[in-house]
Amino acid sequence: MTRTIFAIGGGAFDSDQPHRSALDRYVLSLANKSNPKICLIPTATGDSLLRIARFNKAVESLECQPSLCELFRPPSADLEDYLLNQDVIYVSGGSTFNMLVLWRAWGLDSILRKAWEQGIPLAGTSAGANCWFERCSTDSFFGELSVTPGMGWLPFDFCPHYDEEESRHPTLRRMIDAGEMGRTLACDGGAGCHFENLELKCVISTRPDATAYWVDRDGYHEKIASQVIS
Repeated sequence: MTRTIFAIGGGAFDSDQPHRSALDRYVLSLANKSNPKICLIPTATGDSLLRIARFNKAVESLECQPSLCELFRPPSADLEDYLLNQDVIYVSGGSTFNMLVLWRAWGLDSILRKAWEQGIPLAGTSAGANCWFERCSTDSFFGELSVTPGMGWLPFDFCPHYDEEESRHPTLRRMIDAGEMGRTLACDGGAGCHFENLELKCVISTRPDATAYWVDRDGYHEKIASQVIS
């Protein structure tokens, strides 16, 4: 069984960013079936109605069956059954730390692990990408970039918004030099990293200058060739 994670540096399923809609179609293609069932998990924004509305608007023109898994308004008394009957699961951005606290309280982390192991593709942007890795760069605390643990399913660290926020480059370098983060996959906005099992299969991008980088100690900074989609 292939375990799939698509970690996006910024963008996807956001009607305010239609120039990145190719990422939406790529996420749906991971289901490998027509008219797939896709579930949005918007925990990282506190189940924001605005975030949900943007998702719903983004999928209007796509061939899919959208649904929601909110924790403030749970869709079912049996969240495991609800999520394991999806074809692909998408996690929005927001606060990585708060999202993981709630997931663990509700047992959603264990349910998502089971979904992953059963071959249901998991995708997410920013916080929804951070969570799958060992550690990540996040602004969950007072808007300042810091390190927080993820779920550790993928044996690397992660940094989203690498080309979108000026402070990401120097802050990530300081974190790595201080030993707070290790081998890190830094991903630009409009790009996503497609993992099969524990290996990076490819980087998908919506524009030629957006990609991902391996960053490590001693100034190591390797640009990864991306596949541009439209």
